[in-house]
Amino acid sequence: MLEKVKSLLSDAAVYWKKPPKGRYVNYRSIFSYSVGGIGFYCIMFIYNIINVTSTNVVISNATGIGPEELLVMQYATFFINIFFTGIRAKIIDSARSAKGKYRPYILSMGIPTAVVSCAMVWMPYTKFESLAVRWIIAFTLNLALQFFYNFMYEAYENLIFVMSPNTQERADITSVKSVVYSFAPTVLSPLVPLLVNWMKLDDMYDIRIYQALFPPTAIIGIALTILVFAYTEENIVQAKTHVVQVRFFDALRAVAKNKYFWIISLAGWVGFLESNNTYILGWLYNYAKMCTDDQYALITLISGNAALWGMLGAPLAIRRWGKKKVLIVTNIFNVLFIALMWPSINLAHSIWLVLICVYMNSLVGSFAHILTPTVNADIRDYQHYISGERIDGMFAAVGLIGALISLATGTVTPAIFDKFGINSKNGYPNAFDILKYEPDTLSTLINLLILLSVVGAALNVIPYFFYDLSEIKQRGMVKILKIRALFEDFGNGVSRDADLVEVVDLIRSSREAAAAEPYVLSKDFIKEAKKSGDRAEKRAARKEYRRRREFNEEIEVSKIVLAELDKFSDPFYIAKLERAKRICAAGISGVLTADDRILAAAKEMPKKTELQKRIRKDCIDEAKTQLRSKRIALKYYPDGIPEFDTSVFKTLFDESDRLSQERRMAFEKQDIAKKAHDTAECERLRALLKNNAEAKKANEKAIKEKSAEHSVWTRSVKAYSDAVKLVAQERDYDRFEEIEALYDDAKARNDAAIEAAAAAERKLAAERKAEKEALRAAKKQKKK
Repeated sequence: MLEKVKSLLSDAAVYWKKPPKGRYVNYRSIFSYSVGGIGFYCIMFIYNIINVTSTNVVISNATGIGPEELLVMQYATFFINIFFTGIRAKIIDSARSAKGKYRPYILSMGIPTAVVSCAMVWMPYTKFESLAVRWIIAFTLNLALQFFYNFMYEAYENLIFVMSPNTQERADITSVKSVVYSFAPTVLSPLVPLLVNWMKLDDMYDIRIYQALFPPTAIIGIALTILVFAYTEENIVQAKTHVVQVRFFDALRAVAKNKYFWIISLAGWVGFLESNNTYILGWLYNYAKMCTDDQYALITLISGNAALWGMLGAPLAIRRWGKKKVLIVTNIFNVLFIALMWPSINLAHSIWLVLICVYMNSLVGSFAHILTPTVNADIRDYQHYISGERIDGMFAAVGLIGALISLATGTVTPAIFDKFGINSKNGYPNAFDILKYEPDTLSTLINLLILLSVVGAALNVIPYFFYDLSEIKQRGMVKILKIRALFEDFGNGVSRDADLVEVVDLIRSSREAAAAEPYVLSKDFIKEAKKSGDRAEKRAARKEYRRRREFNEEIEVSKIVLAELDKFSDPFYIAKLERAKRICAAGISGVLTADDRILAAAKEMPKKTELQKRIRKDCIDEAKTQLRSKRIALKYYPDGIPEFDTSVFKTLFDESDRLSQERRMAFEKQDIAKKAHDTAECERLRALLKNNAEAKKANEKAIKEKSAEHSVWTRSVKAYSDAVKLVAQERDYDRFEEIEALYDDAKARNDAAIEAAAAAERKLAAERKAEKEALRAAKKQKKK
């Protein structure tokens, strides 16, 4: 164990700023993403307490608004959130900033989230006698909270999707992040019962607890999230010349073909009842009084630590068995441990046995903390693979379909609560006080919630049996995306030496691996090694088995890659390419000649064999795209469709990068000038930064205007541009020998560039060291 720790520290020192070979993320980014996660989860802890739902006891008690009125507020917020989600998705997917897709919003949305959260608990609702006024105030604050928090949440949680295209690396980073950020709920959760005791209160839902807890938690949270913004990077596999501009309905049509998105979404929709078990432990403490305040603080501390082991074990389980098997097995265990809560309460009457059930359920459930982001990242890779567009933000917008379903299913629990008398008409000061004074109601309701949770957990596991996006398939897709990006850039004359070298190496190694003979995997030699009793021999046998398995996997990945390069010899792609050539031959003006006959002809195509069905479906999709393009073109370009020069974006993006670099350098020089007390240099740099900001604003405005023009033009000529891309891809794939001929020179230049960058970094480090020593010497001299 000590050796592993030493090895980890040694690796961290070596790879602090540069990632290990075959990986994309350096250790500083992992550290910042993880420790910054503590700050994010401090904000999430606050949000989970005050997020308005019909079952939120804290908000109900603080505002005097009953569950029925809170349900109306929840519905109203949901429908307005649809608009917010569309805005958020469009902003994220159209982003082309040096700061990235997600990083800029972690701070810009995190600070207002913290401010609004504190305002929600400090607002003096009771000073307003009118229920309508209290409702409007709470609704307005909740609406602001939803806008800011959801933007921040999506920015932080989805950042892992673009930090690395390597699925196992994403799982490993998520595991580290999850273990580190769990420190936040582990520390914060026990504070609630402890504050109940220290403040001499008798109710864990008293608003005064949260008035004391929220401000310091929010400040710590924002301070730590700065690390995420400052020291993480995004690595998206995409052509440098690719211009992103995605509309909601375009994204919806694209995602509609992503079967994995619907499988994972369905699992959440049918398993909505599972979360009902989360009320039980708190109710047994607060209403049934089955333990003291101090005991409940210990219980929350213990249950909060359960997730640690699942988050540590998840990457190892994924590496050994794959995501699908881990998803199925952990969800089956969820059903078992939730069911065991019933005898723990009704037969043993012990909150400690319930704690064991909750602990084990949390342990296996915490695998989802790793599985969910890695599966979602793989699904986005698949979307990029099948559609050619990276539409991360629009997944949230398309997910509103599921939110509508959740809105309907979300009425089940409030309806049950109402049936049991949890409403503003039950005669008690607060709606949930009925659970305190009527133990039979509490007991019956808890048993029902356990039953509903078991049913929900059982339904949740079913869709995962249909999930077949394996780790091998994902690795193949990422390599294909790299190949497509390189060939697209090469065709446009903007390929980078580093990309060319990487892709040529990738294709060469794929050809070599695909020609190799796979091993017949057997564990017989491991069994023989175990019989020998020699530990070294057993370790060597297990290592050899892993090597053989990985070798076989590499062969499968290589076959996927080569199938992409050889796809134009496939009958399906031969037919598709012929259609594309006909569309290209008609030119852009041909978009306006499409009519309903092409769709009718596509529907009349034969469909006896699997190949015929596939070609027919593709022809129908293409015909619909042609007709859609024609409608848009007639609307915006009635006099004919003009050409659009996309090279303008390269100019604008290069200028944006130049201004960002100039700004960074100016800030570094400004710091040096301030330390040297060089007033003239400080003034010059201040003027430079002012001009830089004005130029950047003008450049961003130009990008926005050109992006809007390009969006309209792209939709107008989509059928034509899709055909052009396919024809160009077939042509470029035939140019591999030409690309390979450039390999030696490109590799030499790339190696030289790497060495020059390393030398520049060493020089800068030496200059900084000399600067520090000079400043120390000057300070000592000043003291003398």
